[in-house]
Amino acid sequence: MNWGIVSSGITTGILFSRFASGIIAGLWGWRSVYVIAAILNLAMVLIIIFVLPKIPRKNKLESYKKLLSSVFTTFKRHKTLPMILLHSGLIFGLIFNIFWTSLTFLLSAEPFNYNTFQIGLVSLAGLAAAVFGVEIGKFQDKGLSIPALGAFIVICLVSMLCGFAFRDSIVAIVIVAAILSVAVQGVSVLTQTRLFNLSQGERSRLNTVFVVNNFIFGAVGSALASLLWSLGGWSYVMIAASVVSVAAFIVWLFSRSKFKYADESLDN
Repeated sequence: MNWGIVSSGITTGILFSRFASGIIAGLWGWRSVYVIAAILNLAMVLIIIFVLPKIPRKNKLESYKKLLSSVFTTFKRHKTLPMILLHSGLIFGLIFNIFWTSLTFLLSAEPFNYNTFQIGLVSLAGLAAAVFGVEIGKFQDKGLSIPALGAFIVICLVSMLCGFAFRDSIVAIVIVAAILSVAVQGVSVLTQTRLFNLSQGERSRLNTVFVVNNFIFGAVGSALASLLWSLGGWSYVMIAASVVSVAAFIVWLFSRSKFKYADESLDN
């Protein structure tokens, strides 16, 4: 499976939802966003029940309780899993959500004073990531995933520094949003590809850990965005995001040898 397509779908869905919610809120008010979201969730439940095919059982665990419990034991079996989750959590969870949550505050204030519809249009810049997402997985196939992962983290850092320097230019903000989205997409694809290479028979459980980890970090990132904005506005937001990028780069420096050893073990 091309995990670039999967990751692109997730990122594209998140960014397009920001665009769509801006339009909906501008037309019918913010409450209508939740009504439409509830209807879409109901539709998804019906699709899951009546359309999705049944997947044959591939594990030997006797109960669903044991299956859920086995999710927590994956950390013991896979030594590189914490590093994978930390990379994804810091970049996709924290930086991505800190930036996009705070961007709404920035664009709705001086000197922009954008309404929800205009803010939603700016979110389209992030869809640039979808164009590159499918091709990013090829770095793993060519044995370049480790340096590529580091490069995407550096791009995240550079884009946050540019966001700090050019916050009064909407053109610069749109470019920063597009570049950041591509970098975040790169980290997401490469970490997810590495994650699913850990074990063919545990992919569902590994994916559970991966998604829960991202949403926990994402919730923290959104909360931090509000706090940082209230303390010092856009400058504090960009400084904090830059610090997180540096932390992610340090994690990458210390995880390179473990990832390389895991790749060599997989090849053998």
